[in-house]
Amino acid sequence: MEVRPFTMIATCSKLRDCPSELVDGFSLVLSLEPYSRTELSEIATRIARKIDVSLEPGANELLAGGCNGSPGHLELIMRRLVRTVGQNNISSEDVRTGFQALGIRVAPLAAALESTDLHELSGVDFEKLVAGLLDRMGFQTEMTKTSGDGGIDVIANLNRAIVGGRYLFQCKRYAANNLIGAPMLRDFYGAVTADRAVKGVFITTSDFTVQAREFGERVGLELIGLPQLQELIREFTQSNVQ
Repeated sequence: MEVRPFTMIATCSKLRDCPSELVDGFSLVLSLEPYSRTELSEIATRIARKIDVSLEPGANELLAGGCNGSPGHLELIMRRLVRTVGQNNISSEDVRTGFQALGIRVAPLAAALESTDLHELSGVDFEKLVAGLLDRMGFQTEMTKTSGDGGIDVIANLNRAIVGGRYLFQCKRYAANNLIGAPMLRDFYGAVTADRAVKGVFITTSDFTVQAREFGERVGLELIGLPQLQELIREFTQSNVQ
């Protein structure tokens, strides 16, 4: 790229918030994506090898949840953790104990993945759990300001060929016997259509009525009930242990 005597470089948090006339004035527009939880876990393992630290299964995931997305911060807290626990072999329990001593708050995903009862989570924490899972899948997620009220709760962008684009998620933390009906899905589908998103995904801790599943299949909504959600969490928990 030719760099002229005067070159302007700018950033914005959300591309859609930047006027199109301004975006058109830039010859090159790049999307800067934060590290996913999976990538941060791998980075934690590499840092541990570099500083001669042994991480037991699960410790790298917990470390990734407490570094605010920064590899530099990840290495710093790992070194502080070694000094705090007084040993180079770090377990998940060591990370929790060390974080508590250091005043470091673990990101919600790590704790939520180990929760045996999703119904104990608040509505917002459930949405954070979903956003965390999406981060690990490679999405760039954003929780909406109206989180917890039943509207669009998570906006996720995937930078991949063919399947990439903007996805909308609605999250409902309901009791097992409180099924999602077709009317709620129609409202959600209207929002997905108006936004022109690639796909809408409805996730709940309960399940869906027969009519709701028929409607979702007809219009192309992806529906994830409690059994599928538990399997998804189990899959990521097991992959983390392995």
